[in-house]
Amino acid sequence: MNAIRMRYRLVCLLLLMMLPGLTRSDTQAAPGVPDLQLPPAPSLGQFDEILERPLFSPSRSPDVDTGPAPDQATAEELKAQWQLTGILLVGSEFRALLQQRNGGLQRVLGTGMPLDDSWVLIAIEQNAVRLQAGDVEVQLVLREPRDTGPVQRRSDRIKNGSGSRASGMAPDQPPPKEVSNE
Repeated sequence: MNAIRMRYRLVCLLLLMMLPGLTRSDTQAAPGVPDLQLPPAPSLGQFDEILERPLFSPSRSPDVDTGPAPDQATAEELKAQWQLTGILLVGSEFRALLQQRNGGLQRVLGTGMPLDDSWVLIAIEQNAVRLQAGDVEVQLVLREPRDTGPVQRRSDRIKNGSGSRASGMAPDQPPPKEVSNE
């Protein structure tokens, strides 16, 4: 079927070429039609300034260099800015769900994908991920430990005035008595 179409197109093309008046042997324009010429193309050097501007910036103004970039982010900065919120299974690959602590951004990353300009996800484990920036390697744990300070008993909180019952009363007042509704 495909070969028949190709032959048909070839025959039609040959017939069109044989029609008189469709092919021009002379290069002069027809009488009454002006000879049109394109203006010369400008040199590419004229566009260097335009090409240096950022394409996806709303102002299209060149980036201002604020000085040398910091060498590398530290592990403390990474842990203070990002947290691991989940590990996903997408098809047969594991993905890490990372979220900024201020709630601004979320990223779903696979192994080898960059988190930002300096950190790259190098491994996804069962409850953690490892990121690397240069020679620095950091592990983010899925379930971060909570505050490990001593736990205050409820009776101690009521005595200190930080419990729910004593929060609105002065510390020297006894708690109100419960009265039945009968």
